[in-house]
Amino acid sequence: MKYCSKYHANPDDAVFCQECGENITSIKQDHKDCPQCGIKNPLEAKFCFQCGCKLYPEKICHNGHECIDLGLSVKWATCNVGANSPSDYGDYFAWGETKAKRSFYKKNCETYIESNLFSGLFGNNDKSIPKKEITCSIEGNPSFDVATLLWGSMWRMPTKNEVEELINNCTWEWCKNGNTMGYRIVGTNGNSIFLPAAGVYVDDSLDGCNQHCCYWTSTPKENSLTKAYFLTFYSSIFRISCWWRCIGRNVRPVSM
Repeated sequence: MKYCSKYHANPDDAVFCQECGENITSIKQDHKDCPQCGIKNPLEAKFCFQCGCKLYPEKICHNGHECIDLGLSVKWATCNVGANSPSDYGDYFAWGETKAKRSFYKKNCETYIESNLFSGLFGNNDKSIPKKEITCSIEGNPSFDVATLLWGSMWRMPTKNEVEELINNCTWEWCKNGNTMGYRIVGTNGNSIFLPAAGVYVDDSLDGCNQHCCYWTSTPKENSLTKAYFLTFYSSIFRISCWWRCIGRNVRPVSM
């Protein structure tokens, strides 16, 4: 088996990668680089002897974006929306918005709507921002699901239930990928993904990089126009939480 620089598997006599088209005649195949920790492994190795990562799991590509089968009901993308590699943070979004930004307030969030009483007292509903009342899941709706809009119909934001499945059925290991801290998540079949601790945007500030992170789900809080569910984690805990839609968080898409 011969591999390109992106770890796509090819026949031994391949000249060009059958997955990405890279010329692989000049690539010296005397070892396997672990995609998780970078350690060189023997060519016959199936798992990294340093970190246990499965070497070169089958990657499925939709519209130029790769996902990994973790043995769950959906496949998880290898990168965040707006990222170029698994360790890149990517872009930050308010819940239900499809444009990245760097300023996250209640008043400039399109999907955060308070009652007339609170709005009148604190001015949190900016009349210059078109407000959108969303009470149901936004999964796969390109008007609100940034994964579907930017990556295509094969992609969408995960639901609350799918994130709970990721938590309950996978092994989570706090580790470093390059210079980025985060969680290596190993599925039931030995395949894994990496979620970087990319921090969170509150108002105009990005806080908590390399310490914690939050990833949006497509599920809003029941009977609420201000909150939605998300995955949050630190080095010692990972769980589902629910808070303001206006906060800037990352998105990790899924595919069927």
